[in-house]
Amino acid sequence: MKIDVEVISREIIKPTTSPHDCYKFSLLDQVDPSWYLPFIYFYSVDHKTINKNEISKNLKTSLSQVLNNYYLLAGNDVNNLVLAVQLNFFNYGGIAIGIHMSHKIADGSSIITFMKNWAETACNSNINYIGQKIMGTTMFSPIDYAFDDSSEYPSEKNIISKRFVFSNSNISILQVKYIATSSMESSKIYQSRFKTLPSFLWSCFTASTEIKKGPKTSYSLASAMNLRKKIDPPLLDDSFGNVSGIVTTMVSSEDDIKKEGYNYGIVN
Repeated sequence: MKIDVEVISREIIKPTTSPHDCYKFSLLDQVDPSWYLPFIYFYSVDHKTINKNEISKNLKTSLSQVLNNYYLLAGNDVNNLVLAVQLNFFNYGGIAIGIHMSHKIADGSSIITFMKNWAETACNSNINYIGQKIMGTTMFSPIDYAFDDSSEYPSEKNIISKRFVFSNSNISILQVKYIATSSMESSKIYQSRFKTLPSFLWSCFTASTEIKKGPKTSYSLASAMNLRKKIDPPLLDDSFGNVSGIVTTMVSSEDDIKKEGYNYGIVN
């Protein structure tokens, strides 16, 4: 279905206070790709009663206020904007707020925290947040090394995205079944939710695609992990920046699976 889009205006929203000093990349910023993390939030609004000017003004004012606590989002990464926001009105009701935030300075958890604070500010302009804790180089000092930053965000067309929701009870059932069928003593002691769900999805993938494992074939399963609670002492949930890592499991052959005792079969 074709959608006609009319651009009404473009503006640069600045913080209400003076900008801070330049932000220096941390080690995790250095290794992360120069991708933009896209998020879209949809809201149901009656097109007969909606006041577009009022909504637009409120969002711009609250964004300017909340940027005081996220000063690095109001700047540029070399020649690129760090944050871009688009407000969309649909003819028959509803609005959508789309954002692009640079992965060079923030992870998914940081974006969610920022959007939550922006929403709270838009609903109550009297909220005064204490300066946001921006991690940066305070924990992950940069190193003098030329990281490969040539990778581009996947741009294949006709991609279908689906969202699967697993209830707590279903995950608990999977945990018990994986523990019962595992040949590894460590798995029998504790099978975390983090281990259980990717294992189940991976087993479904291998079964549905009939992957053939051989000595010259390798497969990997990568999962993003929030490191805020893994650090000693733990960080606050709203600590802003790149505080995440990628956990990767590599499987190259059927023999490797048997040797390591991986449980890759589907749990019925």
